[in-house]
Amino acid sequence: MQSRRNAFIAAGCAVALLIACVIAIGQVNDSRGPAQAVREYVDLIARGDATAANALVDPGPDRAFLTDEVLAGSQRIKVTEVSGDDSGVEPGQTAVATVRYELPGHSYSADLRVKREPNSFGGLEQWRVIDPLVVPVVVQTNVPTLDSGSLGAAKIPVSGPRLNGFPQRRFLMYPASYQLTGMTSKYVRALPQAVSVAHGQSMEMNPAAIGYQPEQELFRLATAKIDELLARCLGTGAMPPADCPRYLRPYAEGATDFRLDRSPPIERLQVYQTEYKADGTTKPAIHFATTQGQFSFNDGRTRSTDFTIRGLVDISRDDAVTVTFEDDD
Repeated sequence: MQSRRNAFIAAGCAVALLIACVIAIGQVNDSRGPAQAVREYVDLIARGDATAANALVDPGPDRAFLTDEVLAGSQRIKVTEVSGDDSGVEPGQTAVATVRYELPGHSYSADLRVKREPNSFGGLEQWRVIDPLVVPVVVQTNVPTLDSGSLGAAKIPVSGPRLNGFPQRRFLMYPASYQLTGMTSKYVRALPQAVSVAHGQSMEMNPAAIGYQPEQELFRLATAKIDELLARCLGTGAMPPADCPRYLRPYAEGATDFRLDRSPPIERLQVYQTEYKADGTTKPAIHFATTQGQFSFNDGRTRSTDFTIRGLVDISRDDAVTVTFEDDD
């Protein structure tokens, strides 16, 4: 009798232990759904640990700016909520979890797919985040020859205006607020600006922009080039050379005694939109124009004529400047 009673007690203990294990596994599984998997992932991004985030969810080959250094130079996201429903999701199927996060002044959200993997030994649920929390980014500029910039610590490619036909250079970044700055130049300047890289605002169709404006040094350089042009074309007294703009060459053949009477100052030096040409003939984006100048000459009698000078300014990536003069005023 005693042995049978001991056997019943042992069996009861085993059943109780099994029930306790089942309850414990159920409680653990309740905390291991898609929302928890996504929460663990996005918390890495919020902490600035891009290396761990990349290891947990593969962002693909375009990961040049998905680094700890880039996130360290940003104002990172504050995750406010992660929610998801795994009802009826079997191993091999996917659920969707919604991430809500904040950046200065705004809230954003993104949906990430999460796949349920086969249960581990012991019946614990396994979930794997499929979609990376990355944002496609395009940054444009009004001076397309200055084709790079900085977004936080990232040295980024910069595109010309999409509406003017320029190819768009797309890259990926983790959501955060970054400081956008242009290239350093003696001749133009772009004010830094804070840019929120975030979901739901289509940074490909509505890209951030670096807007350059001319500096006084560019006015001085363009003025010096105008002075050189006038000295070469009107400074010798003889008929201007054939390669001088037509507005500095009168129609009277054999005219003499050329003299500059009034040198025209620059009236406008601005950045304008320019159309992209795939054959390499894209015009520079910076244009200038002077007020009216005047020169005189003698073709049997003394005459005077007014003129204006128009030109284009090209600035290269290494800050070299080329000034060209348009042939017609």
